[in-house]
Amino acid sequence: AVGVLFGTGLLNKYTFLVLGFSVLLSLIMTKRWEVLRSRWLYISGAVALVMFLPHLLWQINNGWPTLEFMHNATEFKNLSLSPIAFMSQLTIGLNPLTLPLWLSGVLYLLFSKETKEHRFLGWTAVVFILVYLFQNSKFFYVLPVFPVLLGSGAVACERFSQNYRFSWPTWVVGVTMTVSGALLMPLAVPLLPVDQFVSYAKTLGLWDAVRMQNNEGDAMPIHIVYRFGWEEVVDATGAAFNALPQHEKD
Repeated sequence: AVGVLFGTGLLNKYTFLVLGFSVLLSLIMTKRWEVLRSRWLYISGAVALVMFLPHLLWQINNGWPTLEFMHNATEFKNLSLSPIAFMSQLTIGLNPLTLPLWLSGVLYLLFSKETKEHRFLGWTAVVFILVYLFQNSKFFYVLPVFPVLLGSGAVACERFSQNYRFSWPTWVVGVTMTVSGALLMPLAVPLLPVDQFVSYAKTLGLWDAVRMQNNEGDAMPIHIVYRFGWEEVVDATGAAFNALPQHEKD
């Protein structure tokens, strides 16, 4: 099942290569030798490779176009971010008020006696983030590991409440996540008309908080801009197809 999962993931995103590297390194760092000696680990790797092999051969035969695209995007499109700027965008993009929760999750996984069996998950997340931190990548590339960290942070909060007989931390976390998530949702999901979106983002002081590409200027954030123009693209594509001679359509 893991091999099929990674094989399918690799056919969708090369991010799974980084994830696989992070998992393998974390298993070594946490000395999970029983896992590393298991034949199922290598069977899973072989299954993933077999699934990925046709795509790999196509890349080789066509001059590695995906790697060329990734290089050009890094060189000419993506903003060059310092590690501090990357982490700042990540924190804002995740919702700044989740920072204590997911940071608690990291610490809980790495250092708690209760999480010894799952410590490799914490190191997987750390390695995964560090790889992209120094690769001039967009912050959202690392978001797939954060459900683990947020979930671990929630468990840490619950353990704290139980150990010290406090009920308020879980309530504070729940209310804070719900309210802040609702307030920030329009910045990530196109819920508002354009004029209201601009006014809302500027009112919150987050209009210029996350810029991911060169030459964005004062335009709409790129993840919102990409929502526009698809009907026109469909119409233009249809018109171009209809203008073709019948033998080319066939």
